[in-house]
Amino acid sequence: DEAGFLAGVRGWAGGVRVATIFMLLGQLDHAAGAFERTLRLNPDSREAQWGKAECLLLSGEVEGAMQTVSAVLDDRPDGWVIAALCAEAGGHIESMATLLDRARRGLDQGFVAPHRVEGHADACALLSIYRGEPEPLSGPFGQLAALMQGRYEPVARGGVRGVEVTTIKRLLRYLLERGQTQWLVPLLDQRADRLLPGIETAVHDVITAFGKDLSP
Repeated sequence: DEAGFLAGVRGWAGGVRVATIFMLLGQLDHAAGAFERTLRLNPDSREAQWGKAECLLLSGEVEGAMQTVSAVLDDRPDGWVIAALCAEAGGHIESMATLLDRARRGLDQGFVAPHRVEGHADACALLSIYRGEPEPLSGPFGQLAALMQGRYEPVARGGVRGVEVTTIKRLLRYLLERGQTQWLVPLLDQRADRLLPGIETAVHDVITAFGKDLSP
């Protein structure tokens, strides 16, 4: 219950933490509401604005997310990573690369929110795949890059968290449109689906929509 969860929260900083928890749990409506309440307490909170932008992006409101985060970019890498992921979602891969480069220049400042360390790894792995040079990094998209290279082994200790199917399918469509089917074939191996559950279905959905046949 959102109201009960928020009852003991005091101050805007606590509001940001609670809103972030809602977001990471996938409760985007609760998260968005909590970020808005936090911004009423402190309209200048970059953390709340970043979180609001992430909620918009996760809800599919890419333009709104980019507008929100663009207003609060600073020396920290957090905002630049969010902006890079917005650019990817909008299909602007070169802009994504530029924004990621800016994020890297701020890495010595450190991330305000730990989950954006994962977001940065996701964005870097995604960009490497878009460029046709899959780089096995940590996280699900790093695992995807390894699988595309035919490496059927975990890239990091522990399980891989789930990936956003919309992002996966967008990436696969991009590769198919450019005739880069060589990266999709290894994903049809059953070993790939064991390491990244659901990837085989995602590939089949996309190639069926394209009328492609990747059989040897």
